[in-house]
Amino acid sequence: MQKNIELIKKFQKGDKKAFNKIVARYHGYVYGISLKYLKIREDAEDLTQDIFLKLYRNLKNFQFRSDIKTYLYRMVANASCNYFKKECRLRKDRHSLDHNLYRFVSPDLNLDEQLIKKEDFMELENAIRQLPDKYSQLIRMRDFEELTYKAISRRLKLTENTTKLRHYYALKKLKEIWKNMNG
Repeated sequence: MQKNIELIKKFQKGDKKAFNKIVARYHGYVYGISLKYLKIREDAEDLTQDIFLKLYRNLKNFQFRSDIKTYLYRMVANASCNYFKKECRLRKDRHSLDHNLYRFVSPDLNLDEQLIKKEDFMELENAIRQLPDKYSQLIRMRDFEELTYKAISRRLKLTENTTKLRHYYALKKLKEIWKNMNG
């Protein structure tokens, strides 16, 4: 902890190398927490970068009321909450949440045959978070971002057939989780 205080004080006095040492020391920690919250590697990487940019701007005013590790944890937790709020707003703008939820849970039924409440969307998000990364990532890309299998396979560096197969298994696993959650 003393080394952290020394590094912060050096940075506050203008030593930019001290900040690089802080980043080197805590990058893995911040990335790990980000990945735990977001479950998508690319988003966790982006959030980690954002956290260190914010830290760079705010560290000059650091008050030493808590350890830097605690401070970083709070930054990640707050940024993750903001991320989910933003994502939810974006989804509302792009899609009807009822329609997307319906496609996951009952893709073989007509929308007129079943009514899904918007509160169920949060349950769906929880179910998706329980999936392994390779599956949750595919569901988000295919069913929320509505990317083609070809675009997804390029992004993930997989064959198109592998992408289709993984998506099939991802939906199958999601349905199992959904059934367990909702009896």
